[in-house]
Amino acid sequence: MYEQAFEVASLERTDGGQWSVGGRAHLDVALGDVLETSVTGGGRVLVVGLATYGRTTDLLSKMMTGTLIVEGEIQEPLAALFAQR
Repeated sequence: MYEQAFEVASLERTDGGQWSVGGRAHLDVALGDVLETSVTGGGRVLVVGLATYGRTTDLLSKMMTGTLIVEGEIQEPLAALFAQR
């Protein structure tokens, strides 16, 4: 079963080939987490960076807004990222 972990508000490809994903956490999201790009477990992305309120962090707590830096394949448009529960 998959649960929505992060609601996506913005998505941008970085110069380094990673993705900058802005939005709101629905679950705690930490560095090193692997998230799914669909509820059916379509593609996976690895969280390699987190930022909130202009500062980097190791954890984006549930209901906080921020930006995830992820590596992996993403098909646009993307509305959410999911965690396996």
